Amino acid sequence: MKNNPSSMEFAGGQSVGQTRVREDLPQSYGETEAFLLPRDPQWIFLLWDIAQSVRDFIRQEHGQDIFERGRAVARLYDVTDSGGEVSGASSF
Repeated sequence: MKNNPSSMEFAGGQSVGQTRVREDLPQSYGETEAFLLPRDPQWIFLLWDIAQSVRDFIRQEHGQDIFERGRAVARLYDVTDSGGEVSGASSF
């Protein structure tokens, strides 16, 4: 086996003899946050996480099956030259 680091090792994997052990990423990090990562002017990647306490509150307010009935929607607005105001901004 090589001594060069692999992507598995950078992602937290471990070498056990000649076998690689993959450590899966957690289902949630427990924070309510979103990350918008642009690839190019026409493509973005949106990643979000909702803390369990926030999910519980949303379920109380909107029903236990809200995440099964609902759908994820991301609204993007071009606020260039609008002074940061969403009203009147172009949406995508």
